[in-house]
Amino acid sequence: MGSSDAEKHYRTIPPTPYARPPIDPTPERQKQERRARRVGLYEDVHLLSKQGVSIRAIARQLKICRQAVRRYL
Repeated sequence: MGSSDAEKHYRTIPPTPYARPPIDPTPERQKQERRARRVGLYEDVHLLSKQGVSIRAIARQLKICRQAVRRYL
């Protein structure tokens, strides 16, 4: 069985290999992004709580642990 070029194609390295986008090296920017996510979760937890949603349901919906929901409340 001979290998044709089409069969070998999957093994070749593409001319421009995938490069990850550069990560912003500034810790301050990462800190701000984490804080923004926390604040958003906090607001979502309080909004759902005011609507009468249980702690368990809030945790399930936001994909966070119940302890975090209690902490935010």
